[in-house]
Amino acid sequence: MIGLLGAGLALIYSVIFAVGIYVAVKVYVGRRQRKITKEIPEGICIHCGAKIEDAKCPNCDGIK
Repeated sequence: MIGLLGAGLALIYSVIFAVGIYVAVKVYVGRRQRKITKEIPEGICIHCGAKIEDAKCPNCDGIK
């Protein structure tokens, strides 16, 4: 926000611009997290990166 003041913008415009960017980033991150949670509800395996199904990794837990 302080960098915008040096560009000749008034304080109110700098504040509005900074808040707008903050809200846009929060919305983007929230939607992306929701999308990932919807696609991979149980998570991914930390060892191989496979999608966890029925609380087990199909690659790591299948090897015996």
